[in-house]
Amino acid sequence: PATTSAVRDEVPFSLGELREAMPQELFEPDEGRFLQVVAIDYLRIAVVGALGAALLPACDYNLFAVAAYALLQGTLFVGPWELGHQCNHGSFSRHRWASDLLGAWLHTTLLMPYWSW
Repeated sequence: PATTSAVRDEVPFSLGELREAMPQELFEPDEGRFLQVVAIDYLRIAVVGALGAALLPACDYNLFAVAAYALLQGTLFVGPWELGHQCNHGSFSRHRWASDLLGAWLHTTLLMPYWSW
């Protein structure tokens, strides 16, 4: 097995060179797009929640249906958690207060701590 330093020696470019080759706009926060992704994530969660509320009682809370619902909904809830986490890295806005406000709100809706991340 290759070690990390051996793999690093095989790469023909540095991290700085890779970053320079990428478009600069990829490194700029896009608040509108970020908020759009937040809205889409919560819309998906709401739709799956509504479907679960309608369909799970109809199938008498079948164990496999509940497990499938929990797996899907749990996976969807990773999205807002990750977005909140990225706010703590300053990925939402150039303004720290805006990133912290959105990140704290996102994590609060998930009953997760924001400041400890």
